[in-house]
Amino acid sequence: MDDAAARAHDPTELPAAQKALALAGTLLGMLLAALDQTIVATAGPAIQRDLAIAPSLYTWITTAYMVASTVCVPIWGKLSDALGRRRILLAGIGVFLLGSALCGLSTSATQLILCRAVQGVGSAALFTSAFTVIADLFTPAERGRFQGIFGAAFGLSSVVGPLLGGFLTDTVGWHWCFFVNLPLGALAITFIVARMPPLRRPRTEPLTLDVAGALMLVVFAVPLLLGLSLGRLQLREGDTGWPWLSWQIGALFGTALVGLAGFLVVEGRARDPIADLKLLRMRAPASPPTSSPAWPSSAPSCSCRYSWSTSPAPPPRRRA
Repeated sequence: MDDAAARAHDPTELPAAQKALALAGTLLGMLLAALDQTIVATAGPAIQRDLAIAPSLYTWITTAYMVASTVCVPIWGKLSDALGRRRILLAGIGVFLLGSALCGLSTSATQLILCRAVQGVGSAALFTSAFTVIADLFTPAERGRFQGIFGAAFGLSSVVGPLLGGFLTDTVGWHWCFFVNLPLGALAITFIVARMPPLRRPRTEPLTLDVAGALMLVVFAVPLLLGLSLGRLQLREGDTGWPWLSWQIGALFGTALVGLAGFLVVEGRARDPIADLKLLRMRAPASPPTSSPAWPSSAPSCSCRYSWSTSPAPPPRRRA
């Protein structure tokens, strides 16, 4: 196999300049999602005032985003395994930018909450792809350094986001807290399209999508998160939700249990499951690093899963 073919087959052998530009596009994409949360949190009071959002609905600006993102992380991750990192990263940025534009154009609380859910769907692809791209482009010895750079992006967003959100809200209006994502997203797309390789693993079998597993995952995760969000110790006038011991919360948790049971059954029988249950028997994927609370809860496990499965075997030790 000549050098060109070897490089096409092994992304870790790509030129350093191409890796840097591909990494820059991925980092910009993840920074979009990280910055968005802190920018919107600062602009929240102005949004609530202008759209006359009831206090009971105000938290759903964030809840809708987080629920959609949490549910879609494993789905995007599985699609990136099948279709390639570049395609999924571009699709995620596109969905996120669409949600951002629609959020900025929203004229009611309902529109804004629904559009925030669209943003959450896109952000899930950004978080998932960010860490798996590192596993594709770099050897195991190099990955820790670049994962640290991506982790630092969350620290940067926690500092820059509130300042930028306050500045935009006070000068041009809260709408631009969403519109500001558009030029950053366009820059990220430029880097990715120009320099990132497809990063698609070769397949010897036809592509199969675990639709039943995805549906069971939604049936499990959405009622669970809604139940945790809507449960109340005490209901006050104007609050949205129900007491923890009410039948509504019980129904949500019951539905989540049914969805979890269905998900485990479906994944155990699926030919190409979203989450291979055999990974839970492995020590590394079953215990992802949790030292940094800033990292998304699913990202280290996704990175660990993919890094572990694609790492070359260590060389045999020589006997003395």
